[in-house]
Amino acid sequence: YKIDISVSKPDDVHTPISGSPFTINATIHPDPSKCTLTGPKSPIVGLPVDLTLHTFLPNGEPHTQGGEPVEVIISGDIPSKVEDKSDGTYTIQFVPPKEDDYEVDVKLGVPLKSIKDSPYKLHPEIRPHPYKSVAAGRGLT
Repeated sequence: YKIDISVSKPDDVHTPISGSPFTINATIHPDPSKCTLTGPKSPIVGLPVDLTLHTFLPNGEPHTQGGEPVEVIISGDIPSKVEDKSDGTYTIQFVPPKEDDYEVDVKLGVPLKSIKDSPYKLHPEIRPHPYKSVAAGRGLT
């Protein structure tokens, strides 16, 4: 946008102020209170948990750009990775080391604010590892 600013004198002459016109690049950032997190309902201990942060603008429309600051804090000091997909979504991945109750607090923006319904509660369970399980016996051939 270009904004012209001038001073009006009594003789109705408009004099631009120094530097006018000004160029302003307006940007709209996501509203953390409208952003959501999706992911598995029953994560498994020892396997990566993939969550997706979906960002939305103040008017409720999906945000379609990346580049926003994102912070993830998982109880128990569990490390996580955040990947900006540059389309308004962010992938968050972590591996729960044991069966426990975890809280995943996701914050977005400047200043960082918790997203809608954050922190999220997850309870990974111990189950047979799907990649290490073997079926054997009659009737399987």
